[in-house]
Amino acid sequence: MPKTNPNSNAAQEVSDQAEYNYYLMEAPIADFAKFAGIELDEAVARRIEAVRQIPNLSEIEVDVRLLNNPQGKLIGLASVKYHGFNMDNFKVFNGENGLFLGEPTVKVANRFEKSIRVTGEELRDALNQKAFDGYNAAVEKLAARAAEARNTEIKPSMQKQYAESARQAAEYNAARPTPERSGKTQAAEH
Repeated sequence: MPKTNPNSNAAQEVSDQAEYNYYLMEAPIADFAKFAGIELDEAVARRIEAVRQIPNLSEIEVDVRLLNNPQGKLIGLASVKYHGFNMDNFKVFNGENGLFLGEPTVKVANRFEKSIRVTGEELRDALNQKAFDGYNAAVEKLAARAAEARNTEIKPSMQKQYAESARQAAEYNAARPTPERSGKTQAAEH
């Protein structure tokens, strides 16, 4: 008696779902209708609904904050905004294959566990691209601030300000006419 694999049904279901998704999203609509055994109008309606369910990854926003002191490959932290969700504490790493976004983690006992899991290569690639763009924007912003600071006239120190004020006061007092003395003051001096 041959052994049956209990997971073979699950594998067949995944294969069937992959085939259905192919016909639903990629094959000509008439082929999808034939595959699913439905009318053409129903096939069109199902494809439209499926397309509406696809997330628009261009709407992802990634705001990167550079670390003052990078820690190994960790060079920044990021917030991800998507469809009203704001997820903080993503990590920006500079790995061997370039910049990538690591999921936030929380400490549980003596280890760290991901608090958010990114599933799907398309989403991961979109996040990494947005992180790359956000990192470059943060670097450009920092460079602009540094250039602005170099071009800004540095205010003199307080000691120089006091010396300048004393000099101006002395000039002002020297230019003032000497006040006339009253008669009582002149009599008291003689």
